[in-house]
Amino acid sequence: MKRVVITGIGAVSPLGNSFHDSWEAAKAGLSGIVPVTKFDASGMKWKVAGELRGFDAGKFLSIKEINRLDPFVHYAVAAAMMAAEDAGLISSHSLLFTRHSSLDLGGVIIGSSRGGMSTIERELQ
Repeated sequence: MKRVVITGIGAVSPLGNSFHDSWEAAKAGLSGIVPVTKFDASGMKWKVAGELRGFDAGKFLSIKEINRLDPFVHYAVAAAMMAAEDAGLISSHSLLFTRHSSLDLGGVIIGSSRGGMSTIERELQ
C-alpha cells in the first residue's frame, strides 16, 4: 500500500464557497439546508435543499467554459483550483495562474452523485 498525503484542500458547499468558510460554518453548527430558491418548489413534497449561494464561476472559468459546462463542473474546477492553490501548486494572485513543476504529479478526488443533470434536463425538454 502506498502512502497518500493531502497537501491542499478546496471546497464549494452549501456552507460556503471555500474550505475555510465551509469548515467554520460546520464548526459553528450551521446548516446549509435552506428554502429552495433556484426554482419553484411549490409543487414538490420537499421545500428545502442544500443550495450554493454566491458562487461566482467567473473566478475560475472563462465565459465560454461557463456556458458550455454543467454547473457541477464549475464547482469541481473551483474546488480543485482552490486545493491546488492551497497546496502551493498554483498561484492566482495575478490575472495569470502560475504552475508549480510538481502539479502534474498530483491527483484530484471528486465526489458527485448527480452530475450532469442540467444537460439531461435541457435535452429532455
